[in-house]
Amino acid sequence: MSNIVIVIKESKLEVAVLGKLRTLLSSPLTQIKSALVEGKPILEMELFDNKYDEKASLLRGLIDLVRKNDLHAEVYELPSGQSFETSSVRKQSLIQLDVLENILNSADDEAQRDGVD
Repeated sequence: MSNIVIVIKESKLEVAVLGKLRTLLSSPLTQIKSALVEGKPILEMELFDNKYDEKASLLRGLIDLVRKNDLHAEVYELPSGQSFETSSVRKQSLIQLDVLENILNSADDEAQRDGVD
């Protein structure tokens, strides 16, 4: 299992980008702004559970938003049960957006091979 964490390394974002983040994350704008200013995760979640499809869609939306707006984002794949704040392997768990996208694509391919849609 993987705990995926995304930190946007921008303290200020355009209003339109903030609005898109709020919509994607279904989080209050104040919470998103606070995370940005404090350098904390805008998203931290266990990826592989019974809501995988919903989570994969959210992650793909965030990947798209980061790329289209040329945002500096850090993505971590932490071991299950570890959090961004407490992880002892956070630096070693840093991955690229492409790697996250490959994880999602591989999981989708595996589900199709297993006959799960």
